[in-house]
Formats: sequence, structure tokens, C-alpha cells
Amino acid sequence: MVKIRQKRANYVLALKANQKTLYTDVSSCFADPSFLTTKTLYFKTTQKARGNIEQREYWQSKDLSKLSTQDNWMDLKSIVMTKNTITKPDGTTSSVQSRYFISSLPLDVKEVARVIRGHWLVESAHWHLDVTFGEMLIVLWIGWRRLI
Repeated sequence: MVKIRQKRANYVLALKANQKTLYTDVSSCFADPSFLTTKTLYFKTTQKARGNIEQREYWQSKDLSKLSTQDNWMDLKSIVMTKNTITKPDGTTSSVQSRYFISSLPLDVKEVARVIRGHWLVESAHWHLDVTFGEMLIVLWIGWRRLI
């Protein structure tokens, strides 16, 4: 992260359970309804994909006061929550997924949504290359003999 900021670039980092304290702090903020309504910016997209309706909601806040480890993150400026809801054609919800992020980006929820969605598209493309074209297959050679 230091190298990212030294190059004057910004970061949007997904939080996972291995950052237990930070993950808990951020998820607790967004679990508070008054925090969502008074201390966040909100953006929503809805689109049809693979026959389903995908709704993506984004909340971003610059209120970092409840983060006990905020000093550990260089130039931390905002926290983000996304909620992705997939609805089947018959109207039933098939999945709801919430994710949390920290970011050096200033408050601009549409930009954060673009960055998060853009990263997902890159990951999806890598998965497609790996599965469809076998780009993750590794061939090992020792001398002139193929091992795999």
C-alpha cells in the first residue's frame, strides 16, 4: 500500500476475515441504520445479466471515527459497503452478498462503484481465460523430459 501511495495512486481494498478488527469495525458502521442514512453517500445500479436482474448498491462514508485501526492504513479516506442482490426471472431472490472495502479515494460513491465493478470485470476475465483457454496450466520440464 505504501508503494501505491508513493506513486500517487489510490487504493480500494476488499476487507476479509483475516483483518478481523478492521472488518468488524467497518461492518458494524454499516449495520447501523442511522449511519447509513446520515453518514454515507449512496448509489445503485440495476441491470439484466444472464437472465437475472442484478442490483448493486454502494454506500461510501468518510466517517472513520469508529475504526480502531485507521492509523495503520496510509491515507485512508473512506469506507465502503456493497450489496449485490440477484433476482431470478420469477421474482425470487437467489443471492444477496455484502462486501466491505477501505479506500484512499475521497468521497465519490460513483467513482468507487466504477473501481469496484471494474476490478470484478478484470477478475472475471482472468477466470474465463483460465477455464476456457487453460492459461493456468503449467508444464514442467526437467532436462528434455516433460513432467506434467
